[in-house]
Amino acid sequence: MNRHIKFGLIGLLIIDLNVAVADMLTAANPLIQPAPFSAAFKSLSSAKFDDDSISNIEFSVNEVKLNGTFSGIKSGDGMFIIGGEFRYTEYQFNSDLADDNQLYEIALPMTYITGTSDLRHIVRVAPGIKSDFEDLSGDDITLTAFYQANFVSSATLTWVLGAGVGHQFGESQAFPLMGAIYQPNEEWRFNLVLPQLEATYIASDNNLWYFSLIPSGRSWNVENENDLTDVDIITEEIRLALGTVYAINKNLALRAEVGSATGRNLEFTMSNGDEVDVDVEDTSFIGVTLEYRP
Repeated sequence: MNRHIKFGLIGLLIIDLNVAVADMLTAANPLIQPAPFSAAFKSLSSAKFDDDSISNIEFSVNEVKLNGTFSGIKSGDGMFIIGGEFRYTEYQFNSDLADDNQLYEIALPMTYITGTSDLRHIVRVAPGIKSDFEDLSGDDITLTAFYQANFVSSATLTWVLGAGVGHQFGESQAFPLMGAIYQPNEEWRFNLVLPQLEATYIASDNNLWYFSLIPSGRSWNVENENDLTDVDIITEEIRLALGTVYAINKNLALRAEVGSATGRNLEFTMSNGDEVDVDVEDTSFIGVTLEYRP
């Protein structure tokens, strides 16, 4: 791929609407709501493969993610939101037996929200590309989607039910969205909507703390070294994070978190159907995000 095109894509500020749309609909504190624009960096420390034949190989992971919101358009009784996301992931190996990988993801989520103050319906479709951008083909194109219904049963409790299709668990598969958002008082908030869980302590209007458990599966289609076959790289892991968000001013906030990536697995699937499936040691990570709310 042309090097100038790569750098141009990294410079784009495009957009994402979090799967946790329920927070955007029910949270009073702006810091809890997904930021319309943000730039994030996350680094996972080196870890070895849990396989005797390659246990001497270590790799680390760096991620850069840019997102925001294009526009919200009133449509009928609801709101149509157009968004997108750009993410760059780099795998760095300590051995000449494995090449470093630079992987890219672009997504353009389109979300429609309608309903009443007591019952909201949310539909999201997000076409995208997940690739190393060395040789684009139809195999690089992906599609994620979900439907979610939020029922507000009281001032402190919102029930969530729905289903989606995506890469949260590695390979593209269907998964349920079910659970509740419970805020018993002004300080505590519990987002207990599977497949992700989060507990938040709201220390003040300018600061909050949270603990989250989120499945973090990913997949890419990349060009193989011999240029004869493509290979799908699929990752599976669960990320546990302790983080804080601090409002610098009315528009800017800084998010910082530390955590652990556990239950890690890497799968390589060749175009001829051959698979290599290896477990990876647990590792730690740190992340910082600059959030902008107009």
